[in-house]
Amino acid sequence: MTAGSDPDVDVGVIGAGISGLVAARELKSSGASVRLLEARERVGGKMHTVSIEGCPVDLGAHWIGPTQRRLGRLAGELAIEIEPQYLDGEHLLTLDGRRYTFTGATPLTTPFAVAETALAVGRVGIRRRLVDVSAPWRTRRAARLDSLTLADWMRGLRSETARATFELVARTVFGAEPAELSLLYFLWYTQAAGGYRALTEFEGGAQDSRFAGGAHQVCRLLADELGDTVVLGSPVRSVERDGASVVVRSDRLIVRARRAIVALAPPLAGEIEFTPRLPSRRESLNRRVAMGAYMKAAAVYDRAWWREEGLSGLAFTDRGPVQMVVDDSPPGGSPGVLVAFVTGAPARELGRLDGDARRRAVLEALGCAVAPPAARPSAYLDLHWSKERWSRGAPVGVMGPGTLTETGPAIREPVDLVHWAGTETATEWPGYMDGGIEAGERAAREVARALADR
Repeated sequence: MTAGSDPDVDVGVIGAGISGLVAARELKSSGASVRLLEARERVGGKMHTVSIEGCPVDLGAHWIGPTQRRLGRLAGELAIEIEPQYLDGEHLLTLDGRRYTFTGATPLTTPFAVAETALAVGRVGIRRRLVDVSAPWRTRRAARLDSLTLADWMRGLRSETARATFELVARTVFGAEPAELSLLYFLWYTQAAGGYRALTEFEGGAQDSRFAGGAHQVCRLLADELGDTVVLGSPVRSVERDGASVVVRSDRLIVRARRAIVALAPPLAGEIEFTPRLPSRRESLNRRVAMGAYMKAAAVYDRAWWREEGLSGLAFTDRGPVQMVVDDSPPGGSPGVLVAFVTGAPARELGRLDGDARRRAVLEALGCAVAPPAARPSAYLDLHWSKERWSRGAPVGVMGPGTLTETGPAIREPVDLVHWAGTETATEWPGYMDGGIEAGERAAREVARALADR
C-alpha cells in the first residue's frame, strides 16, 4: 500500500500484538470497518517464534496454562495444537553455590527453608484474596500496600531459599527486581492470575503447555483472517481528537476514524503525541510504568542428551546471568533445545555486552546450571527485549511504589474517542497472552457500544 490518506473507517487500532489483533477481529465480526497499524514489519509484538536448525523456538511469549481459557479457546478456533511442557526427570536448583535435584514443584533444601517458603507462599495467598482485582486501588489499605515493595516484605524472610524463591519469581515473571515492584501490584498480579501457584508453577500453572509450532502462529493466523486490514511498518506518531473523529498519523498513512484503540504497553503509548493532551493521570501512568528487563537465549544440540541422564532440562539458579532453563525440544527430543531466561538486573547487565560476550556468558551459565555439555551447542540465538525498539522490554509493564494507586484508575478509562487495550489493562492474566485477549475483547466491546449509540 502506498502512503496517503486512508478512506474513513470506523476504528483505527494501534499495535498488532495479540490484543490489537483480537480487538480488530472482534470489531470486524460485528460489521465495523477497521484499520490496524503496526510499527514492525511483522505482527505479534512480544510473541515471536524463530526457526533454529528447522526447529521452532519461542524467543518471546511461550506457554499456555489450563486456566488461561481465552487463549485456549482461541487456539482451538485456529486449530493450533497444544502440547505439554516436557518435565520428565529430575529438575535442578543451584542455590548459594549448592546444587539440589528435585521432582514436582518444591525443591527439598532444608526443613526450615521448605517450611518458611511454604508459609510465605501461604501468606501471599491470604493477602492476595483481599485485593480488588478490577480496581486494586480500592483495596483496603491500598495506599499502605502500594508504598511498600516486594523487597520490603521479603525482609521478614530468614532462609536463603525463601528469599531466592521470591527473587526468582520477581525476575522471571516480571523481569524486575523485588525492590522495583510495589507490594500491592505484586498481590494484584497474583490475584489476577488465580493465585501464586497458578502464576509460578509448570504442571497445572501458567507454564503448563506450549504451542506446537510456536506461539507466534496465533497472531499470524489472526492477521491472515484480517488481510489488508493490517498495515505493517507503520509506527504511529500522533493521534488527534476533535470530538467527532480521530486522526491517526503514522509513517505510512493517515487514518481518520470514529474511534481509536491503543493496544500498546503504557511506555510505548507515551511515545505518541496526543492532541489535545491526555489527562495528567494517564500521562503519568505512561511515564511511570516501566517495561521489564528480559532476554531469552536458545541453545540447540543434536539431541536432548539431558533426558538420557534423567534430567528434565528444567533448572533454576540464584547466581550468574541465567535464572531459569527449560527444555524446548520437539517431542522426540531431536534436535535438543534448551532455552535460558536472563531477567531483571542480570538482563540489564548482559545488555551492555556485545553479542559474542553475551553468548559466552550465557553458555557458561548454562553449563553450570544444567551440565557442562550445555555450554557447547551446535547453534545459538538470543533476543534481548529491552533492545527491541517497538517493545523496550518484556514481558510486561511493571509498577513500582505509588504507581497503581496514583495512576492505575486511568489504565482502562477511555479518553474521549480513544480506548485502551494491551495485556497490562487486563484483570485476568495481565502480562500474558490470555490477558492480551481479554483486553482486546473488552476494548472492542466498548467501541462497538459507542458506535451503536452514535
